[in-house]
Amino acid sequence: MNEKNQITNRSQQSVAVPISFHQMPLKEQLLQIHQAQGKDKYRLIFNSSKPEIVVPRLHPQELYLTVNDLGAEDSLELISLASPAQITLILDLDCWDLDTLNPESALNWLEFLSNCDEETICRLARETEPEILALMIGKHVTIIRGLEAYDDDDAENAKRLEAIYDIEYKSEDAAKILGSLFNIWQEREQNHYLQIMEIIRSESLLVLEEEVYQGRSARLLDLGIIPTMDARVIYSRTNPQTFVVGDKQDFRLEADSLPNPLALLKTATPHHFLAAVMEEGIPHELACEMLHLVNRKFSADRIDLSSSTEVRDALQQTYDNLNLALQYLAGTDLDQASEIFHTTWLQRLFQLGHSLISHEQDRATAIKKDPHFADLDESSTFFIELLTQLPPRHFCEGCDTCPSEICAINTIEQIQRIDERLTQLESILDRLNKSPA
Repeated sequence: MNEKNQITNRSQQSVAVPISFHQMPLKEQLLQIHQAQGKDKYRLIFNSSKPEIVVPRLHPQELYLTVNDLGAEDSLELISLASPAQITLILDLDCWDLDTLNPESALNWLEFLSNCDEETICRLARETEPEILALMIGKHVTIIRGLEAYDDDDAENAKRLEAIYDIEYKSEDAAKILGSLFNIWQEREQNHYLQIMEIIRSESLLVLEEEVYQGRSARLLDLGIIPTMDARVIYSRTNPQTFVVGDKQDFRLEADSLPNPLALLKTATPHHFLAAVMEEGIPHELACEMLHLVNRKFSADRIDLSSSTEVRDALQQTYDNLNLALQYLAGTDLDQASEIFHTTWLQRLFQLGHSLISHEQDRATAIKKDPHFADLDESSTFFIELLTQLPPRHFCEGCDTCPSEICAINTIEQIQRIDERLTQLESILDRLNKSPA
């Protein structure tokens, strides 16, 4: 992919559907759809010329967010057009508690899928990994008797597909939901139905769960979604004075097989230096690297990936840290910043930005622990409290010509002002500690 993804200059207004939207080239329709959120996205999709082509081209996380924004009842049409990879990711994100499949969540999703049209239900059996469905179903059934109970020459039994298995359901809800799926699969997808049921019968549920979990972990790893403890490496500190740029290896080969993450990256807006660097767009491989970084932050911070607000805020913090790093390394040289951005691993730039803030937070924490901290004026203690919270904020005290403001820390100028204020407070506390009691 050689095209560049345009992330900056996202419109803040609700997307209006042009009269001729469905007549636009599909590529232009997709660009507008990627820029929209929630109901706007849904409306554009089904005003497009070919929604059956558009939906499978959405990034799986983009579809997941959209489904959660809309709610289950309004998402059936989207799910009916979704690809196996998209549906699988939704199940991967929604149905697991760490390394254990949540039976209730699995049944809720099976109920949701059972409300789709019959063709979608059949496609689910054909295209979803049978082990995933077997685990989801196996949490709710016990198969008492199966194919071996029937004589191969018994023509009457061969026609009675509903009698192939004697099934004991673990709840009335499971019997109702799974029974409706089984009826359709037995009639229209017998081979896939038998495959799923025989997996349930032949494999230990614990062994099957471990196998499916390993597959899930591999799929999420491809997107940068990893266990929380592993993801915390993004917060490793680095020494700004010895930071080395230009260490990136070619990521194009790995990125070629990954879906376009543009829509997810547009849920927040780069500011300042980073916005200028990204103004002309970024190549697909860099966009994928950015999403990998953001997903690692999501994992590290335990972000709810179904919450548009949490996703947007975490992405914004990522952009802010990257901007700090670029400003620190390049000063006001935009060309140098662009070179650094394209040739240095983004995770290392994120760590640099994080380290710049963390250094100031450490100083603020030390001030907060000082026995004379309570003797500081209200403005100073408020400044320290905001700086030591997560995420940290900068309190800039107002004057006669400008009001006070609380804002995210995303520029080197802020770091410099924070540094100066901390130095002043450290000096005040030093004098207080040295003065006679």
